[in-house]
Amino acid sequence: MEPSKKPLNVLTKSVGNNVNIALKNRVEYWGRMIRCDGYMNILLTNAKEYNDNGLVANYGDVFIRGNNILYISLDAQSPPPPRPPRVTERKKENEKEEEEEESEPA
Repeated sequence: MEPSKKPLNVLTKSVGNNVNIALKNRVEYWGRMIRCDGYMNILLTNAKEYNDNGLVANYGDVFIRGNNILYISLDAQSPPPPRPPRVTERKKENEKEEEEEESEPA
């Protein structure tokens, strides 16, 4: 692989651009990447935190440890859209609705 196409080199060239970073715990951060290192630790400025329900918080600077990162979207133009709940969460919601329907008097 030519050096300019290696993932870490591509990431380093994106310093100063907006990125969307998804973590292993399903939390996402959107902001301007101002620094990264060889361990893929990333520093974002004007960061926003999102979860399955949408925007959670606005932060100034956020440090993200590289071993928590699931994937990185480079040149992200907008924050991530809300995601549908996981299959297990939908099953729990459906079971709860069924229990409520069964407990209602006829």
